[in-house]
Amino acid sequence: MHLDNTSRCRFLPRLVMVEDGANVLGIYVEVDRRHGDLLYTEVPRRILSMGFRILESTTACGARIHRGFYVVDAGEVDQSVLVDSVKRVEGVVRVETSTPWGGILVAPRSDLLSFGNMRAVMFCKDSLISMWEGYLERLGEGLASTLLFWFGYFFGRCMAKQIGRLISNKKDAEPETLQVVLSKFLRSTGWADRVEVSGKRGVYTVKVYGNTECLALSESRHKPRGSNIMRGILAGILSTLRGRHVSVEERGCVARGGRLCEFRITPARG
Repeated sequence: MHLDNTSRCRFLPRLVMVEDGANVLGIYVEVDRRHGDLLYTEVPRRILSMGFRILESTTACGARIHRGFYVVDAGEVDQSVLVDSVKRVEGVVRVETSTPWGGILVAPRSDLLSFGNMRAVMFCKDSLISMWEGYLERLGEGLASTLLFWFGYFFGRCMAKQIGRLISNKKDAEPETLQVVLSKFLRSTGWADRVEVSGKRGVYTVKVYGNTECLALSESRHKPRGSNIMRGILAGILSTLRGRHVSVEERGCVARGGRLCEFRITPARG
């Protein structure tokens, strides 16, 4: 299988939390494209045969180089002997190791995160909570909610530019199309587990399962009255795809104890 530079599988940054004092080792291996199967066969065999126990592994294929990162329980095994053994495997072009620092083990190399052909960044659930609580403290609930809505809106509008080419000339996209599009993009960016869309003629009901925003903020000391970022994302995507502004009303919310977040999309007045 050949993947070019624009479609290769990214080797994402790997960060593993380990117990303080644990004898854990990270082994990063690169092989040339012709020997990509080594990451699943000979390399792990070498690791296991020398007494290491593989706790987890990550692999990715590239245009020229395939990469693997193995987190192993080192025990009392001589690490240098293992490195020399893996380096001698035909097709292996690089071997590096990393050790925990302050309970954190990070792969020595990785690709930049990307969304489509755009550089991306990653932030965690606690970042959402911190952002919400910080905005509340500094700005008050009204401004905090508004700011998060527009954050989502412009993010959604940017996403819609990527989506647009998939459903060109379908400004009044049918629910089936919107469901596929929203599910793929919200899942790929980590904002939702699943999406269901129903309705017609520009009036839609969107059910979002596993809304990351509301699942995170339901753990906040100051729970929001509803979704702001997701409401903005949907408004940004639908307004851009349909070529006119839409209104998004939330009718059910995980942060308020609901099973899912449900939104009603209608054409904006004026």
